[in-house]
Amino acid sequence: MSGFAELSASDRMEYESTLKRFGLTVDNLNYKGTLSTQDFGDKLVLSADPSISAIEPTIVPYNSLAELKAMIGRADSDYTDGPFSDRLLDYPAPLDRDRVHALMATRNECDFDYQVTRDELHALYRAAQAYIMGNSQKLKTHEPILNKRFGTGSVAVLAVEALVVKAGHPVIFAPDPNDPNKILCPNFTSVTVENGGQIIVSTKIQMTTTTFTAAD
Repeated sequence: MSGFAELSASDRMEYESTLKRFGLTVDNLNYKGTLSTQDFGDKLVLSADPSISAIEPTIVPYNSLAELKAMIGRADSDYTDGPFSDRLLDYPAPLDRDRVHALMATRNECDFDYQVTRDELHALYRAAQAYIMGNSQKLKTHEPILNKRFGTGSVAVLAVEALVVKAGHPVIFAPDPNDPNKILCPNFTSVTVENGGQIIVSTKIQMTTTTFTAAD
């Protein structure tokens, strides 16, 4: 297990770079030291909902899908300049122009969801996922309507040093009941899963760690 001070120079830079994507620094850690699941009773619950999370997250807002991409997605240059290929990503075709015009005229998210068809909404979800994780330049024509539906919100960030998962004391990444689509973004300097330890994920999560060690 490694706290921030014990990391190599390259790992410290990687950890700081991850926090910087959310506008945070190591001075903004939600928990310093080693977070052991056995110190929280029978389980450790981490959530975007501060009322049920053992560690209170930092809520970071975004005002466009491009801002969300900068936080949790891949840079377009990963594909245009290498080393990644996006040939397996799904880039949906644009919606019909008249339908886009009608949906852009909706008053709010509830009105949008009332007016959009199930197939259209599914296509927009696919396009938003591809925008964030793929080359967003291939979806520039989608950008206005993607921002209309998905462009504002927030993510819940947990900036923690070492996490140790003990047998019989699982860590559970749980959803926010009031906002089940909110993405939880735990960032650890290291994660160690001891023999019999369990990680249970029941929410949307984007977890990063500089090292991950699991018992054989």
